[in-house]
Amino acid sequence: MEYTPIRISTVMPKTAITFALYIYFKDQFIKYLDMGKSLDEELLSKLKKQKIARFYIRDIEELNYQKYLDDVLGKTMDDPQVNMVDKINFAEGSATTAVEDMQKDPTSKQSYNTSKRAAKTLRRLISENPDSLKNFYGRAGNENDMLIKHCLNVSALAVGLAKVNAISEEDQDTLALAGLLHDVGISQLKESEQALFTKEYKQMSAEEKVIYHQHPTLGSDVIKKNELVTPDIIELVLCHEEKISGNGYPNKKSKLTLAQEILSLCNSYDKRVTIFKVSAKDALKAVQMDELGNYNLELINKFKKQLKEDGIVV
Repeated sequence: MEYTPIRISTVMPKTAITFALYIYFKDQFIKYLDMGKSLDEELLSKLKKQKIARFYIRDIEELNYQKYLDDVLGKTMDDPQVNMVDKINFAEGSATTAVEDMQKDPTSKQSYNTSKRAAKTLRRLISENPDSLKNFYGRAGNENDMLIKHCLNVSALAVGLAKVNAISEEDQDTLALAGLLHDVGISQLKESEQALFTKEYKQMSAEEKVIYHQHPTLGSDVIKKNELVTPDIIELVLCHEEKISGNGYPNKKSKLTLAQEILSLCNSYDKRVTIFKVSAKDALKAVQMDELGNYNLELINKFKKQLKEDGIVV
């Protein structure tokens, strides 16, 4: 029997589950909760305090889990009785699961649909709750999951900046999804080369830069194999390191759509913060100085205003 890990934050309290939950203990899977039962808030809180981040489900029940997520995602975002922290936890958990699944298998239709749902949930969280971006963005991440944390942050920032630019909800959903998927190409590099993601670009050798420049193309190429992925998502993934100066990669484009420029700017900013541990304030200063000419000044100024109004930069 095979098992699949799921984030504990995607299991809502007082909601009957349509699958059995297992925990991994002493090299074996032990049933923790039967199908049809629910977790109470106190027990769920206790598990989180014990730093138990994952449950497991049987592979044959994964479709039940996906349907459960569909149902709970909508109800959670719609319910005014659900507090902001729980909404953020659930949005973060579903988005993390989506990124993990797409990194493992970018061609999976099921994983892509999970990502679409997670992106829409994240967009709703950011656009419908004024303080959510600050609270979502300011969360500490596991050092082993910095790539995932970066993807979630880029997605959230892109939604916020898209909203400032009066982009439609449908296009915000597209940007949110592209943000979650933009670095899928990192997983397509050789394992020994993936460490380049955490190396500052100016410290890379010429050979390392050639290798690292491949990841947008590798990402767009692999998701093309998934027939559900739309051309705009493929192009956003391909262009997330491009800059209007023509100094980006892989194709040194000098003309970007607004959505492509937003994704690239948010990627550039958050990599400083999440990967290289620069403060939010200093990262903004760096963008204003180092990226001038790489992005439209008006967009940079709107980004600055957004970060300050949302409380990310104080």
